[in-house]
Amino acid sequence: MVLEKKQTVKGKVVKVTKFGAFVKLEDGSEGMIHISQISDDYVRSVEDYLRVGDEIEARPLRRNDKGVLELSLKSSNIKPKEKTDFNPEFEKMLKEYMRRSEESHGILKRRREGKK
Repeated sequence: MVLEKKQTVKGKVVKVTKFGAFVKLEDGSEGMIHISQISDDYVRSVEDYLRVGDEIEARPLRRNDKGVLELSLKSSNIKPKEKTDFNPEFEKMLKEYMRRSEESHGILKRRREGKK
């Protein structure tokens, strides 16, 4: 495969690791997306964005010394899927907990200051 600027390649995620994801490209070759090339946002876990079986379209960067094509979702202007475990009910519970915690902290602080 000849690498060209602004070219994109399609493939399927076949393995996810802590440091990135391995992709089987349409032409049968192998590519790899490093965790730093997944999103412009901080990526805590590759699984938050990519899973085995996902179809992706990425921009090739270069071939490494092992012949594996290094890919980027970040520079392709193609957004990876967003983290899907957002739970609005949990967010509501967390806000309520934080509010009560701050109230309790304020009461304890006033009591402590009153004893001095």
